[in-house]
Amino acid sequence: MNVPESILHRAKHLNTFVWSAAEKLQRSFALYSQAESLLLAELGLDKLDLSRSLSFEAPYSDTKEAARIDAEYFAGDPLKGWHSPYPTKPLKKLTIKIESGLTPAASEYSEEDSRDGTPILKVGGLVSKGEISWLGDRTQKDLRSSKTSKGLCGARDVFVLSAGHHVRYIGKSGMLWEAPEGREVCRYVGELIRIQCSDQLLPEFLTVYLNLPPVLRSIQRLVRGMSAHLYPQDLAALKVPVVEKILQNQVARLLEESHNARKESKRLIDEAVRLVEEAMLGQ
Repeated sequence: MNVPESILHRAKHLNTFVWSAAEKLQRSFALYSQAESLLLAELGLDKLDLSRSLSFEAPYSDTKEAARIDAEYFAGDPLKGWHSPYPTKPLKKLTIKIESGLTPAASEYSEEDSRDGTPILKVGGLVSKGEISWLGDRTQKDLRSSKTSKGLCGARDVFVLSAGHHVRYIGKSGMLWEAPEGREVCRYVGELIRIQCSDQLLPEFLTVYLNLPPVLRSIQRLVRGMSAHLYPQDLAALKVPVVEKILQNQVARLLEESHNARKESKRLIDEAVRLVEEAMLGQ
C-alpha cells in the first residue's frame, strides 16, 4: 500500500500523539486498579477465596426468601463468609432509583449521522474501567417512547449491564460522567439498569464496589430466568457497606483521575486521526 508523502513527513509528530495516548491510557488503567486495590483491602475482600464450592448447605428460610432452589445461587456466593468491617445496608436503602431502561424498536432510531433526536446510551458504551460513554445513537424525538419518563437518565448515574450473551458479562457497571451534548437528561436501553445514588453514597464509590471481582460474582448469582437476566428488584437487595465519606472520596478521586487520563488519551488519538485525514486530503 502506498502511503502519501505528506503522512510520512508527519510521522514523527503522529508517533508523539500515539505514544502519549498509550501512556495516558496505561495511567488510566493503573489509577483504576489503585482504586480497586484500595477498596478490596479496606473492606477485607482481598483475601476471599473465589473458587466455587462443591458442596453446600442452605437453610430453608434462605431458599424461601430468595425464591431460588438452584445450586448456582447458593454454592457460588463468594461473599457468604465475608464479615464487613463496616455496617451494611441493602442497595435500595442507599439509592433514589434502581430501574431498567427502555429499548426502542429499530425503526425508532434516528438516521446515522443525524444530529436530530434524543441521545440514548447502549450496552456497547459500557467500558471495563468503570464508565459508560455515549456512542452517538439517538431516538427520534417525536415518538411516544421518547416522551415517557421511563428510560431517562442523567450525569453521575450508575449503569449495570442486566443482560448478555453469557452470564460473565452481566453485572458490569459504569458511571455516566456527563450527559451527551451538555443535556440535562438522555435515554438508555432496557439491557441496562440505572442506579441514582442518595447523599449517603457517592456514585464513583458504588461503581468501583460493584465491579470488585467478589461483588461482581455475587451479583451474577442473581441472574435468573430462561433469558439470563438481572432484575432491578434483585440487585436492590445487594448488601453495600456504609463507609465514611473520607474513604468514598479517596476512591472517587482515583476514579476521576482515571477518567481524565482516559479522556486525554482519546483526545490525543482523535488529534492523530485528524492529522492523517488532513494529510490524505492534501491540507
